[in-house]
Amino acid sequence: MRVFGPTTIVAIALGVVLGWAASLVLFLGWWTLVPWGVAGVGLGHWTGQRGAMLAGAAYGFALCFVFTLAGYKGAAPTVTRVPFFAVFGLVGGVCGLLLAALGAFLKRRAHPEP
Repeated sequence: MRVFGPTTIVAIALGVVLGWAASLVLFLGWWTLVPWGVAGVGLGHWTGQRGAMLAGAAYGFALCFVFTLAGYKGAAPTVTRVPFFAVFGLVGGVCGLLLAALGAFLKRRAHPEP
């Protein structure tokens, strides 16, 4: 499997779109996490067992990194905050990996191989 195959590119694009869209919302609440979680589980279901972990990690990293970068309105220059955004993106990558693994597991349970 290629690292930046079509599945990974779709996962990154999905993360960028959802992260950017959430940064534009006027009021963030717990409900903001629902589409993120559904997309992560759906991504894992779509990719299946093969590639779900990488796609989920790429999705979660892109989502969290773009969300914090696009939503940053601080006084300090943005470039000084990029390392923090990257660490937050790594946490998002772990969460995306877990969500995609859950989606792949649910797909395996719903469609067992004979």
